[in-house]
Amino acid sequence: MEMNKIWEIAQEAQKEVGTNHETLVFTDGNISNVCGSWEANKPVWVVLQGEYTAEEIAASLIESMEDGNGCPCNPTGIAGFKKANPDVFDKINGYFGY
Repeated sequence: MEMNKIWEIAQEAQKEVGTNHETLVFTDGNISNVCGSWEANKPVWVVLQGEYTAEEIAASLIESMEDGNGCPCNPTGIAGFKKANPDVFDKINGYFGY
């Protein structure tokens, strides 16, 4: 997935997150809010509960990315995104746990 698309998904998800429900981001980019127990019929990318910035969500999405073999990978276009949005990328990069 392209880094620009990940940033769009993160910004959309940031509008949906809250403390009274869980926000599911699916691998196809769809976003859904649920309360209580849930079962997904398609692959879940991340589950968010609480308040997050778009940069925190983007970092979670990037860290959760896998290639077709299930190996961790970076999104395509990440270098171009970093060059075009250095301030945003620095904030995203600050949330990585390493």
